[in-house]
Amino acid sequence: MSLAAPVPVSDTSTTLLLKYSKTTLFLTVVLSATSVRELKARALAALAASAQPDDDHVGRPFADVSPDDVEVYVGAPGDTDAAPMQFTPLKATQPVNKASGTPDDAARLDSWALDDGAVLYLGFPGEPVVQLPSLDDEVVEGDA
Repeated sequence: MSLAAPVPVSDTSTTLLLKYSKTTLFLTVVLSATSVRELKARALAALAASAQPDDDHVGRPFADVSPDDVEVYVGAPGDTDAAPMQFTPLKATQPVNKASGTPDDAARLDSWALDDGAVLYLGFPGEPVVQLPSLDDEVVEGDA
């Protein structure tokens, strides 16, 4: 899912195109008044309101997903054929709260130095797939 390049609506607002599957949702935001957390909440609300099917990685309806369950990434072309795209969490580039020393989730979108035409991606980190070890010995046919 990606938030396409901003399209200016007025001097103070920007429309972001949110692509999900075969659907495009339009979110109008004021960069100087919208935090990343608010952007995530609005994107999730738009996905829920448009009755999108559940995402495989999330495993529940979008109405039940919180902004803490998703991350916003900045996409950039990769260096190799094996990695055609690189995704950097927006938090890694966001302003740091001087009091706590941690990324400031309340910082407004205009406080990032995003390139003109940057593409933002909304990611749903899934549960890791783990192969649990078995205590039983494997039986190879012919050995039994």
